[in-house]
Amino acid sequence: MVGRSNGKAIPRDIVEHPIYAQQANEIDPTTRQLDGELLGVLFDIARLPEFFEEMPGPTGAPICIVDRTGNPSYRIWFTYDDRRVMLLGIVRRP
Repeated sequence: MVGRSNGKAIPRDIVEHPIYAQQANEIDPTTRQLDGELLGVLFDIARLPEFFEEMPGPTGAPICIVDRTGNPSYRIWFTYDDRRVMLLGIVRRP
């Protein structure tokens, strides 16, 4: 299976698209608090991105969505391949 070795998930590199970085900066200009809030979900995305909801993107390539629940809540869009996860966008949910 892609992203696995000996039955264990291998974390992929996480890369922030400039739009994701801009949106994250608008949510939290220092990003310190945001990084802490998203630590667990980003770890899960890096290890097992195939387990998140998938939808067709504007180019036809699939885009995954994850809703981080809690207070505050976020929606994150990303794509992935064998070696990396590209974070495409993030919004704070009401």
